[in-house]
Amino acid sequence: MITLADLCHSDTAVARGLVNEPDDAQRAALERGLATVIPQVEALVGSFKPSSGFRCLTLNTIVKGERDSRHMRGEAMDGRPLEMAIDDAFVRIAGSAIAYDQMILERKRNRDGSTSVWLHLGWSEPPRRQALRAELVDLEDGTTRKQYFTFTPRSRP
Repeated sequence: MITLADLCHSDTAVARGLVNEPDDAQRAALERGLATVIPQVEALVGSFKPSSGFRCLTLNTIVKGERDSRHMRGEAMDGRPLEMAIDDAFVRIAGSAIAYDQMILERKRNRDGSTSVWLHLGWSEPPRRQALRAELVDLEDGTTRKQYFTFTPRSRP
């Protein structure tokens, strides 16, 4: 079961000595996710390990998050299911009645040739139920090229 502490923890923030604490509004948004979308996702796909939740502005900049990232509002987390394949979890959540705002299956090809895969899950009102696949590639100049694709049942990840 995911907790508020899980959503606020950041290895990067700890390593950099950053205070990554949400304000009252951000905490309320995190608590909405913990009361609604997150437990529904865990009931559907099993245990889920968050790798990123709330991010203060400095942390978001360090990890090269989007300028208007939902993580900074307390309305998103990234992570992986522990009890099923990530592609299967993505399809199962997309086909469910869970009122997520945005879900993105993200695959990133790193400069060293390795691949990182995670699921971004966002919650806000009203929920858009937007399901996307994203292909990210780290480029030699330190930037990342991103391509997003709308998910439909016929376009399995």
